[in-house]
Amino acid sequence: MKYPLLIATYIVCNLSIYAQQNYHTQINKLTQHAYQHLYSQKDSAYYYFDKIHQLAKKEKDVVTQIKTLIRLNRVSVYFYDLQKTKTNLRQLDIIFDHLKPNEISQKQHRFFTRSILHNKGMYYFQIDDYKTSRTYFDRLIDILNKNKTSLSPEDKDLLSTAYSHTAKMYSHEGKYNLARSFYRKNIRFIELHHSTAQNALYNTYKHLAAVFKKEKNYISSNSYFKKALHFQIENQRGKNEILTSTHNIAQNFIALKELDSAAKYLDFMKTNLPDGHSYWRRYYHTKGNWYKAQQKDSLAIAVLDSAIVFAKQTWQDKNHLEIIESIIALADTQLEQSDYQKALENFHLAEEMLETPTAANRSKLLYVYKQRAKINNILGSKINFLNTEAITLKGLEVLDCPKPSLKDQEDKQHLLENSYALFEEGLEAVYNLYSKKQDNRFIEQAFYISEKSKILFVSKAIQKANASRFGNVPDSLLEQEKQLKSEILHLEKRLHRAPENNPYIKELLFEKQKQHRNQLNYLENNFPAYYQLKHNTQVASIESLQSYISNQQQLLSYFMGKKAIYIVSFGKIKMQFIKIPIEADCIQKIKQLYLLSSIPNKDITKWKKLSHEVYKDIVSPALRLHQNRLIIIPDGILHYIPFESLYIQENESANYLIEKASVSYAPSATLFLELQSYWYNNNNLLGIAPSFDRHMSADLLPLPHNKKELHQIHQSFKGKIFEDKQANLSNFLNHVSDFGMVHLATHAIYDDKNPEDSFLAFSKGSMLDRLYVRDLYDLQLQANLVCLSSCQCELENLKNGEGLISLVRSFFYSGTASLASSLWRVNDPSYTELLAGFYAYLAQGHDKDLALQKAKKDFLQQNQNNALSHPYYWSGLVLSGNINPILVKTSIWKYVIPLLMAFAAFLFVRHFRNP
Repeated sequence: MKYPLLIATYIVCNLSIYAQQNYHTQINKLTQHAYQHLYSQKDSAYYYFDKIHQLAKKEKDVVTQIKTLIRLNRVSVYFYDLQKTKTNLRQLDIIFDHLKPNEISQKQHRFFTRSILHNKGMYYFQIDDYKTSRTYFDRLIDILNKNKTSLSPEDKDLLSTAYSHTAKMYSHEGKYNLARSFYRKNIRFIELHHSTAQNALYNTYKHLAAVFKKEKNYISSNSYFKKALHFQIENQRGKNEILTSTHNIAQNFIALKELDSAAKYLDFMKTNLPDGHSYWRRYYHTKGNWYKAQQKDSLAIAVLDSAIVFAKQTWQDKNHLEIIESIIALADTQLEQSDYQKALENFHLAEEMLETPTAANRSKLLYVYKQRAKINNILGSKINFLNTEAITLKGLEVLDCPKPSLKDQEDKQHLLENSYALFEEGLEAVYNLYSKKQDNRFIEQAFYISEKSKILFVSKAIQKANASRFGNVPDSLLEQEKQLKSEILHLEKRLHRAPENNPYIKELLFEKQKQHRNQLNYLENNFPAYYQLKHNTQVASIESLQSYISNQQQLLSYFMGKKAIYIVSFGKIKMQFIKIPIEADCIQKIKQLYLLSSIPNKDITKWKKLSHEVYKDIVSPALRLHQNRLIIIPDGILHYIPFESLYIQENESANYLIEKASVSYAPSATLFLELQSYWYNNNNLLGIAPSFDRHMSADLLPLPHNKKELHQIHQSFKGKIFEDKQANLSNFLNHVSDFGMVHLATHAIYDDKNPEDSFLAFSKGSMLDRLYVRDLYDLQLQANLVCLSSCQCELENLKNGEGLISLVRSFFYSGTASLASSLWRVNDPSYTELLAGFYAYLAQGHDKDLALQKAKKDFLQQNQNNALSHPYYWSGLVLSGNINPILVKTSIWKYVIPLLMAFAAFLFVRHFRNP
């Protein structure tokens, strides 16, 4: 019995060894096949890695499973297959969640953890979720920095990549100081700890040089481009790298007006250019700019003609972007020379070649439209103005197309600049047509253009707010949307760069666009608020607004261009269209007015003079005196002007506009109309009054009167109040959705430069807690009114109202009907009295705009002979959105008459029963 058992054991052991050998042989063969297709054939690489993963799963070989999924990610990232990357990452998370003790070694665990953090950082980088991407790269940086001196070469590569991609994200967001900081950190790390990674070092020099170039710091840019170029020449790098650095250096020297130095690098570039090389076109363009800098326009045109000829030969007359860019450059030069007819012809040719609008060419197409509109307006005939009108409408159609977001802040800025410039040219043309014919159709067209600009402005503010959550919209759906938009943009760019029309890319792009359209339909049907916020481009008409507003109301919609302010104004019946040329000091006047209004000890005489000038310039021409309820749709820096405080100086009984008319605001007329349907049968008040001191934040002063403010308001509306340490973010978030009115007697900070940094301040014990504007989109409120009573914006960040609009719009999205907010910080008990009056009139059932007007008029009446009449104390509180009353007035007869009728019926019945 002994020998058969030994033989059986021997056979089993050998079979097990053979099976293991066979398993490893299979894995090795499959791995070799996978690596043959790693960066050439996506489907083949997927096939072999999937086979490896299935085998490893069957054998319960966790290490090989993890390695394979990490390698699969390398392939999917390279081919920009974001859905595959996400699937792999999800599988990796499942494996790590179910790891048994000692199933993998500590060393393997550390290595895999770092690789997965890198993979996740790269994935979220690709879908433009920079906030999440940075969290993973930050964790990776923290882990690796703890053992910086004992890192493996692979770890050093991961750390360098994390620094580089963090810098790249900040550069894309336009935060160039942070981008520079991380690129320099990467340079120091490579020089001190990773000296073998010379390629990475000099690539970082190029990236840092590009950031300096974006900032127009051309001297610093060239210092780093020169370092990169020196390395490239010494190490005999590829032609393209050398030519790119040389080209950038020449461009920087032209910008610096150092034309001899630019010529030196252009000559070097020309010497190193092989016949037929694609960089000849770049050389011709930059040479053309070099000639233009010397005012040698005829030579510039000749060189740009050569660029077109070369590009056509290279791309065999295909509508390639390089041909189009050369034609646009030639047309721009012809426009500068006032050769309008030839410029128009070339811009029209470029438009025809751009064909279907895409995310990759949209900005270029809008630029062409803007330039065509500009030339038509210069020529100035009726047919030219009609052409500009038609071109502007085409531009609006391009902006309305379902579109993925551009990644780089500079690209986004170019798109916005071209769009706003086109809007202004369109309004100029429509105004000229209206002036000649006095046809209301042109007013309606002007209003349409103006409203479209508001949608774009609000969209820009929302995008900059960088919200990642939107109420009840599932995270998975938001992530899928980001995936699709990023993949579509990537495919469009590939198609534009491709030497020929690639049917595979076209088909893939078609499928992704179809998925995106289906997703938009799903969002519209299932998450209408989110769709309305992010994707709906429909605007309200004047007719729809006129059917809503009363005979006493007048709406003034502003568009603030670079050359003129355009106002579309209308009441219940009549409408008008006004153009006000912008004087050189216009913006400075408005900033100065804000400064004089927001500081109480400023000279009131100077304020009155300046305020009256602003009133005469931008309000008086549009007013109809018999309409005493104004709805203002401001634009740009006008968001920070309380129109009600403008000094009209008409007679002794009316010094300020508020004494003639109530005033309310909205980000757009379309949103104003939408918000009028919001009303909630809940008038309980949630009050928040945190305490602040200097050690919490040097920028946030104490608010000694905020508790008194809440207690006075509480006399008009009952509810719940949190004070001091209880006025924390947790209590606010836990209770806010239960109240129909919310009063935040706290600091609200608007930041126009970085709207995502706008926030509301709360107590957190002895610390400061912040609710950023991006987080407000995730709230689900049912509030008739939210009041922010102590807001502020630094004068140097006062640009175009993006900080204010992003905060206002986030509250409206979350379910707020109207928002009362202060345009500056008021730290005075008199402000408490103003707010108490406002709420008291609301409690009496007055419309919100009328309640605020009455409170302000009362305040002025009581303080007409003292310092409190200064606009600082009363004008900063402004109302946006729904102006309907919070309490619905109910006549007593509504109840008395039915009771009397019932009583009469009772007497009648009783009479017949008892004759």
